Amino acid sequence: MRVIVTGGSGRAGRYTVKELADAGHEVINVDRMRPSTALPGGFIQIDLTDAGEVYDVFAQVRPEGVCHLAANPSPSGYSRQGTFQNNVMSTYNMMQAAGDFGVGRFIYASSEMATGWLTTEDLPPRFPFNEADRVESPNAYALSKYMGEVIATSLITRYPGMSICSLRINNVIPPDEYHRLEARRRNFPSEGSSNFWSYIDARDVAGAFRPWKAKAAATKSSSSPPPTPASMSPFKRRWKPATAPAPTSPRPRTTPVGVRLQQDQRVFWLGSEV
Repeated sequence: MRVIVTGGSGRAGRYTVKELADAGHEVINVDRMRPSTALPGGFIQIDLTDAGEVYDVFAQVRPEGVCHLAANPSPSGYSRQGTFQNNVMSTYNMMQAAGDFGVGRFIYASSEMATGWLTTEDLPPRFPFNEADRVESPNAYALSKYMGEVIATSLITRYPGMSICSLRINNVIPPDEYHRLEARRRNFPSEGSSNFWSYIDARDVAGAFRPWKAKAAATKSSSSPPPTPASMSPFKRRWKPATAPAPTSPRPRTTPVGVRLQQDQRVFWLGSEV
């Protein structure tokens, strides 16, 4: 399968490019930044907010599948207008071009912040909450990721032959940045508390982006494993750290879309490795 991976030069994208290439796919990395290390497949440097450039790439590549990871990945450090415009316009351009060029499978890298729960003082109506539960968020990053899901749901009415799966990915950590977990141990509980100390290995994100995994329609969103990892975050002010359940499991987990964790998801809890 010929697959476009947007953001393939990024922290999760480069592992996705390798994963798909290892699986025998023809991969084209589409990014505004060239990869810092050699990656398999092709590379095209464009601005995804420019619809003309996006359509030119589709005309060149004629992809059968798209993995859309490119985005401003941080809810802070950038202007709110820039974050929203970049994430929303790049997603709309990619989804519309994919539909116009007859792409059958599209996987969108959403975020656990699309639920809004990390950006408000409100609490979910149930615990654990499901993918349909969310609260309105004023955060530009959270809103942009949610809008990507809305765009997906809307565009499949125009392109009924295209299946879109949104993965709500949480706090990606590449294997060469596991020292960040050690820092959390040293500075517990303050460091990493914004999403209840949860994370997902970049290699497991890559495994979730195999195009044939996208069996659900655009109305289906799935949180990255472990399921809804940030779902306990709003409750941390009610629970003492010593009694709160660990937000991640060291055992392999399977998500509703059939993605199985391959990496050892280690939980650092109260200075101990579980």
